[in-house]
Amino acid sequence: MSNIQLITPEFRMSFATLVEPRRYKQNGKESGEPFYSLEMLIDPEDMAKFKRWDEDSQSLIDVDLSKVCVEAAKDKFPGINMKDEFKVGVNWPIHDGDAHADKRDSAGKKNNDHYRGTKLIKAKTNADIPPRLYVRENGKNVQLAQAIESQAAKAKQLFTGGNYAYAEISVAGTESAGRKYVSFYINSVVFTREGERIGGSSLMDRFAGYKSQATDYDPTEGLSDLMDDEIPF
Repeated sequence: MSNIQLITPEFRMSFATLVEPRRYKQNGKESGEPFYSLEMLIDPEDMAKFKRWDEDSQSLIDVDLSKVCVEAAKDKFPGINMKDEFKVGVNWPIHDGDAHADKRDSAGKKNNDHYRGTKLIKAKTNADIPPRLYVRENGKNVQLAQAIESQAAKAKQLFTGGNYAYAEISVAGTESAGRKYVSFYINSVVFTREGERIGGSSLMDRFAGYKSQATDYDPTEGLSDLMDDEIPF
């Protein structure tokens, strides 16, 4: 089976690196290859409202993200003992926002309240596969052409922590340094609405007069062809 394609419910963006890829940074030092990344803060009530294409009904159906993660792991690692291989807070990809905020508070990091009351998932993609970024205009999704300076600037303003979006993501079992994971990859992100900036009130600039490529693209296109979570084993 190939990667499982899903459409997320609307979520709030936290740390968003969607316009220019960055390297992993720790203690002021960068390492590794650059990548795009996104933290998605999801209402716990929406965790069973991810969309997946169903071949039998030829339509999108609601699915539970936790169950899809189990499916992806078992597909990648047949015969796996999930309880032995996956641990919440270690290599299970769905995190409890309250626990994540507590952990950051304990580490002396600031501005963590936006995590509370949410489920947190993190997605990324390599620098050579930039995510497609869209806005809604006149009832259509309009892809931002990031090679154009004005549109790249617009993307930086819209696709930032505190604003809202939905996304098309891929889910796959992966392995690194002998440990098994379930990973999320970003395919496309659609800005839906402005929210309060994380760490401060909204100051989003308004843009006008830019040229963009209008399209009937729907993020569903192509689908037809940390600590107290429970893992549904």
